Amino acid sequence: MQNNYFRMPKPDNMVLFGINLKHLAKEAKVDYKTVGKSVDRRPSTVQQWVAGRSQPDYNALVGLAEFFTLRLGRYVSIDEFFDRKEA
Repeated sequence: MQNNYFRMPKPDNMVLFGINLKHLAKEAKVDYKTVGKSVDRRPSTVQQWVAGRSQPDYNALVGLAEFFTLRLGRYVSIDEFFDRKEA
């Protein structure tokens, strides 16, 4: 049975996420150490996200949204997540 609760982004989306994260950190004038601390991750993990080599898990995404004061629902369909979970 395939896990439909969380879909991994395509590699192109991972690269785009990294570009956006780098931009957000630059605009907020914070380094990757500060970003990592905000989501309980190491700076090297944040660098991996920025480089598009890995991606944050759901909890880290929520933490990043809170840290940068973004609306996560704009990027992740929470309703779709719960609809599939209950099905």
